[in-house]
Amino acid sequence: MQGPISIQTHRPPPMSKAERQRQFRERNPGYYGRLHRKRTAAIMASLAEKAAAKVAVKTPLMLPAPVELIVIPWHQCDPVQAYADAGAVDCVDGASSC
Repeated sequence: MQGPISIQTHRPPPMSKAERQRQFRERNPGYYGRLHRKRTAAIMASLAEKAAAKVAVKTPLMLPAPVELIVIPWHQCDPVQAYADAGAVDCVDGASSC
């Protein structure tokens, strides 16, 4: 019968996060460029899709209805002429006679 099997594990020496990142970048050149291009392309596609949807579904303007002029015959008069007719002034608009 054999004795217990011992497994020796090799632990890498401790290193800082900056050192791990530097080594990763050395092993994988262009990784971050591809990652950023992919992310930028996805964002641009999303923006283009939203712009196309906005153009396709253009809502009509909610303008107010046209103003209707209410005509009440006994109230339709020129205020300047009414003032002159009341006798407050002799002539309207510099006329020699009213």
